[in-house]
Amino acid sequence: MTIFGYLATVNFLIYSILVLSAIPSGNSATVGSKCSLSAGRIAGVCTNVKNCGYAISNYIAGISPTLCSPIKDGIAIEDTHKCGIAPTAYITSGRNAKPDEFPYMAALGYGELKEKSWKCGGTIISDEFVLTAAHCVNTTFGKPRRVIVGSLYLQDPRSTRRKTLVAVKETIIYPTYQRPLRYNDIALLRLAKKLPLSKTILPACLPQPHIRPDNVKMGRITGWGFVKAIANQNSNILQAATIARFNQSACNEVFLKKPDRNYGYPKGIIRSQFCAGDQVMDTCNGDSGGPFVIKHGNNDCQNFVVGITSFGPVFCGYGEPGVYTNVQSYIDWIESIVWPEGN
Repeated sequence: MTIFGYLATVNFLIYSILVLSAIPSGNSATVGSKCSLSAGRIAGVCTNVKNCGYAISNYIAGISPTLCSPIKDGIAIEDTHKCGIAPTAYITSGRNAKPDEFPYMAALGYGELKEKSWKCGGTIISDEFVLTAAHCVNTTFGKPRRVIVGSLYLQDPRSTRRKTLVAVKETIIYPTYQRPLRYNDIALLRLAKKLPLSKTILPACLPQPHIRPDNVKMGRITGWGFVKAIANQNSNILQAATIARFNQSACNEVFLKKPDRNYGYPKGIIRSQFCAGDQVMDTCNGDSGGPFVIKHGNNDCQNFVVGITSFGPVFCGYGEPGVYTNVQSYIDWIESIVWPEGN
């Protein structure tokens, strides 16, 4: 299920998001000014929305609108009223993705560009950061050096199709991640330049406080990994599927007697992880670091990344679940790096 097969670990990152009605203090708002939410019951600060893709058309036109973010422990929480909006809604079932369907997807590249080595996936969460798995950064073949965004294809069959290639400036691994353990399998990539947000490149939202794995029944997975269990080649076109979350006890039962348990996950599958899968559809080798995404309420176009592909069985698609990092367990850490000033 992961690029490292049996040993790969991709954890799942969740970002705590409140969707609230913003009430600026006065008729106009500027970044840093005070505001309130929920009819004045929650204090907030006006922040720039470009990290979330809010009012994309205005942002592309050079207008940087502001919004009111609730303040939590001194950090302004991202308001996600319009982040993660895809232009069209689709139902996935193990098939080729459609153009602009998953604008938050990123492919991670390693080595020299001519090597065309794309071994992990990631999720755009701002115009400057990509969320991925720690084991995709701490690897035997080096750190990711670039990302492809805004494209369905790793190698575009038509040169006229647009895609964006951006260098990775910095890799940030969760402080307590330690190989070969599969806990805390989460990392951030700081890009060398800001992404040009558009309908093809758009951040996914980090989840609201009530969006926990226990409350999630189904989610969507995407990646350029192997499309067959016995294959040894990545898919050139982005793949997508819808899979079910496993009960935590059922998940632990599956992995109880696995030969790598003692050195990989001696405490079992813990709360900062969860399982999901299907009899024939799941993430596979090459999908590591990619997202497990759910929709927001009745809005089929708003995407929340609640998990990161971490690890699973040697052979993909044989009924055993994959393990995902629970993003919500790492919200404070993500906020402190991606939005250090609460902006």
